[in-house]
Amino acid sequence: MKSIFSGDTIDIDRYLTRATPSQKLERWLGTETVEGISMKMRNWYGPPIPVAGVPGRVYACAGGDFCGPIYGGYFGNLLEFSAARVRSFLRDVGRPQYQLNAGFASLQALIDDVELYGMGQKFNFYKTGVTQPAASASAWLFYQGAGVPVSPTAPGTTATVPGGTVYTNTSTGAFRIKSDSGTNTTFFISGAGIGNQTASNGSLMLVDYLWDANINYNVTNNPITGVPTRYQTSTTAPGNFMSGDTTNTLGATAANIQLTYVDQDGNAAETAPNLAIRINSAVGTIPHTAPVWFIPLNAGDTGIRNATNIAFTAGNGGYVARMIAHPLAIIPVNQQAATTGQAWSVIDGVNSAFQFERVYNGACLALMEFYKGGTTATSYTGTIMLASG
Repeated sequence: MKSIFSGDTIDIDRYLTRATPSQKLERWLGTETVEGISMKMRNWYGPPIPVAGVPGRVYACAGGDFCGPIYGGYFGNLLEFSAARVRSFLRDVGRPQYQLNAGFASLQALIDDVELYGMGQKFNFYKTGVTQPAASASAWLFYQGAGVPVSPTAPGTTATVPGGTVYTNTSTGAFRIKSDSGTNTTFFISGAGIGNQTASNGSLMLVDYLWDANINYNVTNNPITGVPTRYQTSTTAPGNFMSGDTTNTLGATAANIQLTYVDQDGNAAETAPNLAIRINSAVGTIPHTAPVWFIPLNAGDTGIRNATNIAFTAGNGGYVARMIAHPLAIIPVNQQAATTGQAWSVIDGVNSAFQFERVYNGACLALMEFYKGGTTATSYTGTIMLASG
């Protein structure tokens, strides 16, 4: 069997020139989810980020716009389609299954063949977030709770500068993805999730978690020597961003963070614009004022290879794990009441875009709570799918 990935170059340029019809996207994902993702992307500096769970190839772009074709949202939405697919699946259980002699009968058949030939990887996740300081805030799920995958122990008040930690697929907290063999390449195919709250729908972001360092916010100057091992070229670094995860509650002193970094092209000693630290940031929250989820870079920069220094205009107390990550996809999440049980979330090549986002050997896949309208701590259940060839 010849893989459709073999020797292919995935060219998304022709998709990015087309604006996604907003009415169709809102009908498919829901107005709140679309508006939430748009708001979080308004000040984004990097390349467009794929949106999973959408028929077609839709991307969230800088400025809060969406681009790429959508092949749904005419009369139904994702929940209705998923319910219909579940009913169809249950009817088909036990029926004989046939495959055409040439090509694939459907995109689902492609997924089946990928899995049957050992070229697919599917991972379930269960993660619980924390109470957010405000609606539209983001939070990392990497250090939160036992969950699946099991989270590493948060560093708390143990500083890990200047070297920090480089993360791989064998690190605690990572999905245990298999590395490519021979000339094969691994791609993110799709993902879906549900939450246990009824207040609002939202979205997760799947990233490659590259590096972090736990920093004492009472130390006003922190040289950094650690460098990630992935996304370190001018073609791969665009999109890399620095965020933060509070590991010990911050104090009440107002201060700014001052990041010095190497940009996507290898230019060193770049000083990012000052960003205000959110005072009294609680453990498990991003210490920025919502909806900010990353440290902005200088005009014209599209990514950060590594940090060289992190400074503060005043000591503030507390600790924050400052990390560098690379976005792979935004995964819309439908919320379900905890008392009604979990709903099926269908992942196939019809209601989920085949995004073909490259996943590099050794990638540490992790999840961020990207957007939700409420503040209540939420548990998430879902699946991500990869394919190699």
